[in-house]
Amino acid sequence: MPHEEASTKRQGPRVSVARQVIERITEHARAEWPNECCGLILGTDERIDEAVPARNLQASSSRFLVDPADHLAAVRRARATGRRVVGAYHSHPNTPPVPSPRDLEEASYTEFVYLICGPVWQHDQGPIAVRAWRLASEPPALACPPEREARTWNVGSTGFVEVQLVVIGENA
Repeated sequence: MPHEEASTKRQGPRVSVARQVIERITEHARAEWPNECCGLILGTDERIDEAVPARNLQASSSRFLVDPADHLAAVRRARATGRRVVGAYHSHPNTPPVPSPRDLEEASYTEFVYLICGPVWQHDQGPIAVRAWRLASEPPALACPPEREARTWNVGSTGFVEVQLVVIGENA
């Protein structure tokens, strides 16, 4: 079957994410439109199981800054439940869910998964694309060889490597 063949060809990094996490992020993005939304994601090395919305101190359609109080609250919440903050999310109100040059400049945690959703249209209740990325610790050409078919987004000598999302849960 062509679909199975395509899915077995893609190798790159993967992460499981609970369906309700995707739903919560896209709901948050619609609620904050036309500005970017932002938040933190909690879980383990194997699975993302909670999205924790945060205030965007920038209140902008082209950048975000997670409120430090919200960040600290998410860290405490994760620790209290035996999990950790495994990444962050934000929306791109008017552009596709790929890292912008500013996203690359401001990303600093190679162990984080960065979820980006977009574009977001306030009154359209259709699906919003959500993609996952990790900051490459090496130049993208080394971090993700082309034969693996994972995508990279490069600005300067390093960049992001796309992470395959495996959605689990109801209707998955």
